[in-house]
Amino acid sequence: MSTITTRSGKGSPLTNSEVDSNFTNLNTDKAELSGATFTGEIVANGGIALGDNDKATFGADDDLQIYHDGTNSYIDNAGSGSLIIQDTDGTGDIFIRPKSGQTAIAAYNDNTVQLAHSGDVKLSTTSTGIDVTGTATMDGLVVNGAASIFGIANANLQLASTGGNAYQLRTDVNSAYIYQANRAAPIAQFGYGGDISFYEDTGTTAKFFWDASAESLGIGTSSPANEIHIKTSVPFVKLESTDTGYNGFNAKNDSGNFYFGIDGSGGNFYGSAYARAIYSDGAYPVTFYTNAAERMRIDASGVTTFKYNTKVYTAGYPETRLGISDSNYFNFTFDNPSDALNIGKNGSTKMTLSASGDLLVGNTDPSTGGTVAGHRLISSGFAYHTRDDGLAAAFNRLTENGAIAEFRKDGVTVGSIGTLNRLTIGNAATGLSFNSSTVAVQPHNMTTNAATDNTIDLGVSGARFKDLYLSGNINTSTVTVTDGVYIGGNGFANKLDDYEEGTWTPTGSGVTLGSPVGTYTKVGRLVTVNWLFVYPSTASGDASDITGLPFSVGTGYTNGGNQGYVSGSTAASIAHITAVTTSLLYRTANGGVTLTHADLSGATIRGSMTYMTA
Repeated sequence: MSTITTRSGKGSPLTNSEVDSNFTNLNTDKAELSGATFTGEIVANGGIALGDNDKATFGADDDLQIYHDGTNSYIDNAGSGSLIIQDTDGTGDIFIRPKSGQTAIAAYNDNTVQLAHSGDVKLSTTSTGIDVTGTATMDGLVVNGAASIFGIANANLQLASTGGNAYQLRTDVNSAYIYQANRAAPIAQFGYGGDISFYEDTGTTAKFFWDASAESLGIGTSSPANEIHIKTSVPFVKLESTDTGYNGFNAKNDSGNFYFGIDGSGGNFYGSAYARAIYSDGAYPVTFYTNAAERMRIDASGVTTFKYNTKVYTAGYPETRLGISDSNYFNFTFDNPSDALNIGKNGSTKMTLSASGDLLVGNTDPSTGGTVAGHRLISSGFAYHTRDDGLAAAFNRLTENGAIAEFRKDGVTVGSIGTLNRLTIGNAATGLSFNSSTVAVQPHNMTTNAATDNTIDLGVSGARFKDLYLSGNINTSTVTVTDGVYIGGNGFANKLDDYEEGTWTPTGSGVTLGSPVGTYTKVGRLVTVNWLFVYPSTASGDASDITGLPFSVGTGYTNGGNQGYVSGSTAASIAHITAVTTSLLYRTANGGVTLTHADLSGATIRGSMTYMTA
């Protein structure tokens, strides 16, 4: 084997003799055929030619091999170590080019590494990661730390499984979107401010929306008015337990909890197995509203208040019970066949309201009238109050005296029954008081609620009482009887049907009397007359005749007169007086001859007589 001296082995340029010696050795030992050992630098300005599958090997065990197999060229790290390509002084770059002028892999001395396609860089390393230009397609991606896709408008990341649908994560200036790759409309949108929208199947309207600023969730609306707002044609929320436990809704603040839901099989929450319950653990009312107005209230003690009309409908004989147990309650029952409302105690009817509006208390048959004990109030305004062997009604006014009951016509009071520590009855200024102290019925003024005197009549003309039966006296200043009074019996002969007092004027027949005056009293047919007059002075011999009696004298009655006082006439002083028709006649003592004017001339005559009328 020839020995060749190289510059790298010597450390300095070869001398002419060393060059000549190398060629001599090469020629002598034929290094090109049998191999040679080089101890210095081999300079091959013309190149080293190796045939197919001839390898340039490096290392004691040919660890690095460079060769061409006739089709492909290889750099083969056949040993156990690593293959390192490096620029030792760090001033150059390393390129791998599949064709001339077209770099596929570039490692720059600024630590940047680039991967290119057809000379266009698609991936570059940076101090913080990698920069990908175009679309990155991979079987899987594991990111340890933060990942960012930016630098272009409407950037998107597409994810798909083999044989499955592809989905894209896209962004614009303010939002991120999830798309189904084959559809132009989004599935979901994530706003930069925290808003989240999930779209219906067309991708045009957000049907599930989270408003981050208001901390509100809208289902079917993108403008939630409350923390949870559901909007759809038939909104419905369903809570379903997977076993026999309870479920429901819970509202809570500093006053306590409010629940409504279904209890479990053991009644562990609301207290009754499978109860459908509204439950409050605070001492506050539960209220029910419609049309923005409170309709019902249940306070903390359990008292229920209905603010407006209450309606309960059910089939058969609907019943409402109010009580403390199944054995102590009041019941309200609609009697369907009779169309009536029954109110009872422990199922026994005590009161009935019929369809016609009649109210029966203690009596369930509206046809009985007043023949059965109980109360019946007729819708037309009539009332029966019936009691068997006892007081049927009592009215009691406490403290002040006054009216106990008023009676009205068309709203105007026409009478009343009241009290003045005794019973009073009447209207306005006309009334009666029943005085048990004096055992008397007294006239009474209902307006002033006081006794009245000489102001009330018993009957009027055209509206009279018929018979008056008295066992005592009549004490009165005036009695007016228009149809008679029976005295001592009630037969015709006992009837006194006339009493009258008055005046009459004695009148002379053919002469003028001086200062004539007269009075009368008529009781039945009996008339008593009184008179006083002065007879004029006259010598006439004509018969005297004093006319003007108030009532005609009865037929056949000619006697009964008497003289009270006469002066100036002896004849008159002893005369007999009789009455005929309407005249007084002075006759001679034996009653046979009428005195003349001359007999009575100048006399002052006073007299009286009683006669019977016709």
